[in-house]
Amino acid sequence: MYLKTDQSSLGGSTSTFLKVAVESPEDWKYNIFHNAHYGIFCLREGKLELISKHFEMPKFRKCKCNSFEVAQNKVTEWIAQFN
Repeated sequence: MYLKTDQSSLGGSTSTFLKVAVESPEDWKYNIFHNAHYGIFCLREGKLELISKHFEMPKFRKCKCNSFEVAQNKVTEWIAQFN
């Protein structure tokens, strides 16, 4: 499993992006993240939203998260649905 976090402060508010993939980077076709079974999540103002995913990955409903740890647990549970 692969998990990477990035932050952006555009527009006056801070957003945290979680990029997660089922496969490790060595297994990605042509070493491209979007060729893996992936999901990109955005955590902003206490709301977690799936903004991009591989077509074979399950759906995810937008939800409220009090902290980064809660968001990380929800993302881990989501990716475990694929296995």
